[in-house]
Amino acid sequence: MASKAETLFDFYKRRKKFLEGLNYYNLNCEKLNNIISKKYIVFFGGKIPERSNNPDAGNYFDEVQTISLIVNKMPEDYFLIYKEHPSNKENSEFISDKDHYFYKRLKKISKRILFVSPTIDRAELIKNSKAVCNLTGSATWEAYILNKPSFNFGGNWFNNFNQIFTINNSKDLELFFKVKINEKIERKKTEEFFYDTLKRCSINNLREINQNDLVYDFAIEQHSSLINDVLENK
Repeated sequence: MASKAETLFDFYKRRKKFLEGLNYYNLNCEKLNNIISKKYIVFFGGKIPERSNNPDAGNYFDEVQTISLIVNKMPEDYFLIYKEHPSNKENSEFISDKDHYFYKRLKKISKRILFVSPTIDRAELIKNSKAVCNLTGSATWEAYILNKPSFNFGGNWFNNFNQIFTINNSKDLELFFKVKINEKIERKKTEEFFYDTLKRCSINNLREINQNDLVYDFAIEQHSSLINDVLENK
């Protein structure tokens, strides 16, 4: 069993690596105005370590390897915009395993991979994109609400909704970029699935776990407003 001193030293080393990685990421972020004129897809990064990546993303739990697969299949004139999870910030209690080596590995994949700040308006980023993707999480659902094609790799509450594409192999990625990305969004199916899901769910407080985290709270505000828009316009 580790002593208190060993535990504290391990915490110090992990946090030091995390802050070095965060600093590297922030220094390499592009402003929204510099990317909106480009053809791009958005990859919303997840928390690491967390269940939503491993085991929920299955064989695609490694973001670096998965993003490499995406870049190899997307059109050559497209960029991949990587938006980090809002919990990755200097004063966060959460310590991510993403160090500077993680972000350098991403940059090494292709010059077509660009970083943006976690505080950038996610709705605006989605609206100006060609498509949205992530391992698991709500970003692909938000994209569909905003009439943008999307795909993911893991388990989500909306996986039975076939309007959001689930990637199981490289051929699925090829199919998405050749066919699915150009298909018209069927908003009626989205609303039908959403309301059917609401009927079978209980309402939970989204703020409960992160009630003191203002940056994460900001992301929840944006997600909630998208849902409210759908309800109000029904």
